[in-house]
Amino acid sequence: MSERQERFKAAVRALMEEAALQEDAHLTPERLIAYHQGELSSEDERRVQDHLVVCRECTALLLDLEAFPALDQQGARRLSDAEVAAAWQQMESQIQPGETMGFFAGARQWFGAMLSPARLPYAIAASLFIVSLALAAWIVSLRQENQQLMARLKVSPAGQDRDLASIKRSLQEARRRLAEAARRDEQYQTQIAQLQQSLEELSQPQVNVPIADLYPQGFIRGQQETIETIEVPPGANFFALVLNVSDRRPYASYALEIVDREGRVIWRDRGLRMSSYDNFTLMLPRRLFPAGEYRIALYGLRDGRRELVDRYVLRIQYQ
Repeated sequence: MSERQERFKAAVRALMEEAALQEDAHLTPERLIAYHQGELSSEDERRVQDHLVVCRECTALLLDLEAFPALDQQGARRLSDAEVAAAWQQMESQIQPGETMGFFAGARQWFGAMLSPARLPYAIAASLFIVSLALAAWIVSLRQENQQLMARLKVSPAGQDRDLASIKRSLQEARRRLAEAARRDEQYQTQIAQLQQSLEELSQPQVNVPIADLYPQGFIRGQQETIETIEVPPGANFFALVLNVSDRRPYASYALEIVDREGRVIWRDRGLRMSSYDNFTLMLPRRLFPAGEYRIALYGLRDGRRELVDRYVLRIQYQ
């Protein structure tokens, strides 16, 4: 890094320190730049204007800030030594004696080195312009960094709140599923207990099992549809049916189908075999057949086809 750049950075640091020391006495560079760019609120603008009325130094700095964009055009004419000296004396007269030993004392030494005859034409204007641009860039950078930090401070709690809300929702969902699983487990345990009780009851010998002899419809000529009624006592879990047949044609096997009064199939199966008494026996569970009327169809199976053998009508009543 060159000696000029080191001096320039030292001058900038001195300016920032002087501005910090005089924060209560004068407007900060950030505030002047914000006022110049119209970034302040109406209340802040009014306060700045009230300060400018009574502070010549801040007013002069604001005028210098407004004059910076025109430096390139004014630099078309070379400045004489007398004009440079007059400009420096005018700047020095605007600074209070107690403030001269701050930044401007160090800056004057740097400006003195720059005001050699070889660099005389644009020394003061270019130096002030560069310092102002550096200050403006530094202030903008600090402001952006502060805004980013504030944004992080604002976003971070919001992100934490969102994470916390998500965790709470997940916890509530987990609790709901756990409660649902516990409820289902209780239902399953109840069903298992009922099934075990039923199994124990069915494993015991059954007494007083009712038996009904069923004859096919039309077994007696001229007789209308007959409905056989079977009454099942309270303690009976099964009842037996004896299906007598009118058609004695032999079949390889038989099938049975039971439907309710609305025609819904309650049960069907194959593999029936005719007994030595030329009839069929069937044991039906109480749980599968509620009280009501049922129709039974007996089919004979031959060559992959089924042929209707007989029909029966049964009414079940539970005591």
